[in-house]
Amino acid sequence: FEGEGPGAGKEVVLDQNWYRGYGSSVTSQFIEDGSFVRLRELAISYTLRNRFVRYFGLSDINIRLSGRNLKLWTDYSGIDPETNLNLTGAMGMDYFNMPNTKSYVLTLRFNY
Repeated sequence: FEGEGPGAGKEVVLDQNWYRGYGSSVTSQFIEDGSFVRLRELAISYTLRNRFVRYFGLSDINIRLSGRNLKLWTDYSGIDPETNLNLTGAMGMDYFNMPNTKSYVLTLRFNY
């Protein structure tokens, strides 16, 4: 197949250095702005102190709903700008990484 463009007709050499990782290092082609704003945590709490609560011998009941990593605003093309490979030489590299986990927690606290 005869290609067209600036690299047409040039041989591409993949020697042992490529497979050792030298050819797969980070280049400017893969660097991008990782700016972001994240709604990291949000919690709503309400305390009940009424006759119904006192009827059961309680002073109050606290209900709390909280969430973590609820929303992410970014132009970053990867899955999460805070993720990385967790290797010594790979901080900030995004390659098949897991994003931060979104979670919700409902807490009921009964005070006597």
